[in-house]
Amino acid sequence: MGGKAVLITTAGGRHSFVNADSRCVDLEDGFDLVLTSPPFFHPERKRSSHGFAPTTDLEQYTDYVSGILVKTAAAVKCNGTVCILKTDVWHRGTLIPLGFKLIEECIKRGLRLRAHWVWQRFHHYSPYAPSFSNIFVLSMLPIPRPPLSGVFSEIHTRRRVTLQNSYTPEVFEILITALTRPGEVILDPFAGVGSVMEAASNTKRWCVGIEISRRQFQRGRKHLSRLIPGVIFHSLVPDQDRGS
Repeated sequence: MGGKAVLITTAGGRHSFVNADSRCVDLEDGFDLVLTSPPFFHPERKRSSHGFAPTTDLEQYTDYVSGILVKTAAAVKCNGTVCILKTDVWHRGTLIPLGFKLIEECIKRGLRLRAHWVWQRFHHYSPYAPSFSNIFVLSMLPIPRPPLSGVFSEIHTRRRVTLQNSYTPEVFEILITALTRPGEVILDPFAGVGSVMEAASNTKRWCVGIEISRRQFQRGRKHLSRLIPGVIFHSLVPDQDRGS
């Protein structure tokens, strides 16, 4: 994206899904929560269609993701609360603690860890990931401990025929309900195909999703258009910059 950055507003009273690079937009202050699942990473496989310019370098990946998380936290009112859900990676018999690497970098940049939970995913379809994910809550300022604890063991992912690489919205619904109130606005800077937006709609919240991958944006647009009336879709990525 060239030229002046485009302002992404809180858009209370509507859902907005934007094809853009979260690094290259301005964010209006006043969101109530950042909730996201950062994009695909593998030390050998490159998949720009999952929302990130291809890299197999862990340091580059954590720098990119943590930079966006800190930036978006600054757009959240009061305490800058950020909740992320990330699965670690199996590689050559070794577990890469991807979520913890991200949290370490976020802490270096000024966020603080407030809660950590584990989601046991009984049904998973990834040969490179374990059957559980980490859920982290961070903030810029102190916040009360969220009213959840322990292991999330009763939430099952569901396989979607055309959206295999996306979480189904149930776990996001639980997090949204615990961390926000009806009518509040959630920001998802790695929106993928829109599972957080789907969860926000199901729980009577609003959501602004930003997704860099053109392919993911198109898949999300098709999926969300069938589920949620009135979503505003727009692309801010020039044709030559659009991921496959």
